[in-house]
Amino acid sequence: MQELPAVLFPHTGLTGARLKNILTLFSPLTVGVPWNMDAPRFPEATLLEESIHVLRPPENMKPGERFDAALNEYRQWIQHHLDRTSLSLHKTGVPPQGEDDPLWEIRREIRRGGVKAPDESAGDAARRHMVLTLARELENHREDADRALCELKRIRPPLEGAVEELGDGPGLFHDLPGFTWAPEAALADPRPVARAWLGLFGREIDPDAFLLTLEGQYFDYLVESWADAAGGAPPGLGFDFPDLGGLSTDDFMEARKQVLTEERFLALKEALDRLAGGKEPDPLIKDALDSFPEGAPSSGRIALKAVHLGPLPDPAVKACSSPPPGEVLGRVVMVIENSG
Repeated sequence: MQELPAVLFPHTGLTGARLKNILTLFSPLTVGVPWNMDAPRFPEATLLEESIHVLRPPENMKPGERFDAALNEYRQWIQHHLDRTSLSLHKTGVPPQGEDDPLWEIRREIRRGGVKAPDESAGDAARRHMVLTLARELENHREDADRALCELKRIRPPLEGAVEELGDGPGLFHDLPGFTWAPEAALADPRPVARAWLGLFGREIDPDAFLLTLEGQYFDYLVESWADAAGGAPPGLGFDFPDLGGLSTDDFMEARKQVLTEERFLALKEALDRLAGGKEPDPLIKDALDSFPEGAPSSGRIALKAVHLGPLPDPAVKACSSPPPGEVLGRVVMVIENSG
């Protein structure tokens, strides 16, 4: 594989299909993994696994011995209280009478001693591990739901062939959107997850490393906060490329050679290098990247967008109500998502 390294942000794991979407263009991929999580493994795909570098937080950021117990207590408390709130909201549109906002109630219970917070000696590190762990669990649930939906889409209508009018049309669930890419599945506020990840790994990665996300919400948060501080949009690049995520590992490796030729690889590298220097990519380079072959086996098209979040002067940062985290300034940030 041609080497164009990237760092996954702020995800701490990913499925084989989504990994292939990344490795179509970028390799090796660095994945930040909190101390309480296992490193991602793809035993059926050794070639893919060899393209992943696992990054752990510094030793002094381990979350403490009580972390797992505290995490389980949070899960149980949230499940019990949020389930009751959600049921009432569905029925009446308002929370149960006399029940406070769940987040405020969690804080009150912690102060009373009803829910034990992580060891204070672990400080911010424990909270960051907690946020990333819960975010990863949410992503896992969405990915499981997406796989189940894909299986349902393969099921043909029960009366197909028996009723003439049904013909050979799409299946019953064909038009349902997926869960992993849908905007409505996004977090209400991406900042806690992004800042937790940067707090654990931001100082451990190369200052010039490309940050790559699979969720538009994180990309939009960084771009919008930078634009608010800078007073304008950052220089950017965007193009579509074939989705090879559904291929077997052997087929993927062969298709990748068709998609990422030496010429196209050099064009992508030059475009990103220009972005890293704060310059717009040459239009001819953009044209070369947009001309990916149509003949490669794929299940559609996906899109890459990239921007350079250049350094900001102190007055701009101080004047902005929600400036971007300092760890992302001077970096190229990218997102891979459905092209629509």
